[in-house]
Amino acid sequence: MWEQVVIGFDTREPLEETRARWTNQERRDQYLLDPEVDVPLSVDEAVWPRRGSTLDQGRFEVTTPRFATAEEARAAAGPDEVIVAITAWTGPGEPPSPYGPAAPAPPEPSWQLLGWDVVSGVFPSAVSNCGFSVEDVLDWRARWAGRFNRHHLFDDLPTAFAYRDASNRRVAEHAPFSVLGLYRVP
Repeated sequence: MWEQVVIGFDTREPLEETRARWTNQERRDQYLLDPEVDVPLSVDEAVWPRRGSTLDQGRFEVTTPRFATAEEARAAAGPDEVIVAITAWTGPGEPPSPYGPAAPAPPEPSWQLLGWDVVSGVFPSAVSNCGFSVEDVLDWRARWAGRFNRHHLFDDLPTAFAYRDASNRRVAEHAPFSVLGLYRVP
């Protein structure tokens, strides 16, 4: 039986700041299959950072998710930061999550699902941080571009799992990938 469980919470910079990070067309062309997306969001801190992330300081140190409860994340958040919950699927055939579960176990109905990401652990995102070669990008865009939401995440869970399976073959050095949910917590 499959179950969606919360693996932790984090804070992220406001969407306007992330949008500014993605104005470089070369970066968008290399990492996004739908280059018309508004602002890419991700579990991956390199795509949607939090303030004070070591990635901004030139150090590679992934600490997502940092908090076990929404209350801890709220207490640490700056006034304009976004609080997110990250969920994973457990069940037959799913790789074990390296985190959690945190409290509460299932997502709360009041949380806004931003979309489904496909990641190796929590980094990198196969959706927006595993670059595409010139040979691959056209085929992958033809197959997947119309399936992303405005944040370059999946709204459709079966599509996210199909993308995960395809990414396990395309980016085998980062496999196995998992489908993680990204929720905005009020």
